[in-house]
Amino acid sequence: MVLDQLDRLIQENGKLKEIENCFHKCDKNVAVLREQLKKPRAFDMILSTGVAVGSLLIGASASLWEMRPISQIVGAAGFVLLSVSVGARFFLK
Repeated sequence: MVLDQLDRLIQENGKLKEIENCFHKCDKNVAVLREQLKKPRAFDMILSTGVAVGSLLIGASASLWEMRPISQIVGAAGFVLLSVSVGARFFLK
């Protein structure tokens, strides 16, 4: 009777080890996916900031129109920043 219980416990121990291995694989996959989820949030925040600042610079260049070289430089910088941000959003996603 004790030997029968020992055999049963050995089989259960083998099953539990398989379950433990599966758990560790799944736990690792979840950690990797959570880390991958964090990156796009930061990426989206940076791109949104680029779009906002680029738009702000383009708007500021219109109000600085009397000072020609400065307004053109500010407008070009805003256009470049806006273009890079929008392009990065489409190409890097």
